[in-house]
Amino acid sequence: MSSVTEKIFLNDGPLLIKVTDSTVDEQLSENASLRMILQWYERHIYRHLYLPLFQTELNTPIKCSHSDALLAAIELLYNLDPTNTNVHLSSTANLFPLKSYTLTQQTLLLTYESWLYTLRDLATYSPYAIDGYNLRLLFIIYQLLKIILFIHQRGLSCGRIQLTDIHINERYWIQLKPRFHSCLATFELASDCVTTHNNSNNNIDDDYHNNSLSKSRSHTNSVSFSSTSKQKTPASNLYDESLVITTKTSPRTTTISHSSVYHVEHRYETYCRTHIDIVELIKQWQLGHISNFDYLLILNALAGRKFHDPNNHLIFPWINDFTSSTSKLRNLSQSKYRLNKGDAQLDLTYNYYSSSISSSAANIVPHHLSEHLSSITYYVYKARRTEKRILCDNVRSIWVPNEYPSSIGRLYFWTPEECIPEFFYDPSLFQSIHEDLPDLLVPDWCSSPG
Repeated sequence: MSSVTEKIFLNDGPLLIKVTDSTVDEQLSENASLRMILQWYERHIYRHLYLPLFQTELNTPIKCSHSDALLAAIELLYNLDPTNTNVHLSSTANLFPLKSYTLTQQTLLLTYESWLYTLRDLATYSPYAIDGYNLRLLFIIYQLLKIILFIHQRGLSCGRIQLTDIHINERYWIQLKPRFHSCLATFELASDCVTTHNNSNNNIDDDYHNNSLSKSRSHTNSVSFSSTSKQKTPASNLYDESLVITTKTSPRTTTISHSSVYHVEHRYETYCRTHIDIVELIKQWQLGHISNFDYLLILNALAGRKFHDPNNHLIFPWINDFTSSTSKLRNLSQSKYRLNKGDAQLDLTYNYYSSSISSSAANIVPHHLSEHLSSITYYVYKARRTEKRILCDNVRSIWVPNEYPSSIGRLYFWTPEECIPEFFYDPSLFQSIHEDLPDLLVPDWCSSPG
């Protein structure tokens, strides 16, 4: 089974963490199970034994760095000690398996097992699999509630769960891939940082929250944890450069903040976590308050696409054919596939799925275009920056460098599929890490990829 890597950019700005007793006194019903009573009793005893020994008063900020907070969330969800790299990442029922993680100065890389199908895929391509089957729906909802309870009992937030976050197999078992930024949704940045975040107004009947935060008290960065109410961000301020986190105190952040990759991918993560009014979004774009680039990023965020996911990567349109600097813009009213293959091929595909017995049995809706970007095309686009082993596993089993397009112009004419946003801002995509595969060439009229 292949793997999918998720990249989380670390904030140099400190997190302000406040210790609050968020426990709600609940009166358990008579039908409550013995296990629930014992769990409540253990938390009750722990709270009264622990709080008197805890030297920090309530509402007093605890010092904690962003990286430590993320590692604490991983520890809580996957039951491991992040300081011991030899501990196997245990998988929890209905929690998406995490194979490994790597912490660098700028990012946290999470490697997951690749699972192709999500609830969005089920609702989009196989809606009849759950339409009219109440037991299947109830089974899915039951599992989702169980994993939400599991996360809440550890003092973390689920955030805005999307259909693309919930993976499902043929037996309707689901696994949720947590958004660790959402898990830290109640973390606020200090005054020298600017960001937006979702907040969950949850009252959690658990003291795992305080227990996990107490482990981070000795860190040197200053930051505060408080539960704030979720506020709808004005549309006029939603898409500007303030969404990119920068700091004024750290020399390392200055280097990161000038990186186009950091800006774009971090801004995209913010779009994914931000409530967006589509009507207002279109209006702001029509008025020129939002660039075409950011508008396309937001559309990809609304579609649930993700960076570094070959099966669901972001798509951008090709603009021209690179034959000259004055060449006409591409016809955006038609897909790249239609421009390359023509209407006859589209009709052939539609007629096949309309008359095919197998597709009718599988409840496949007739369509003209199956996908805008395949995983093979994704790896060909990123061939210069991808290991040979991965290319041989996904593109061609035998390594033949000449099989990969030599220039961006040749790449345009080679593929019937759409582009990826990295070609618009990341010049390193043109630079090859392979000795026998040269750099991706730019047109003669262009001096450099940048």
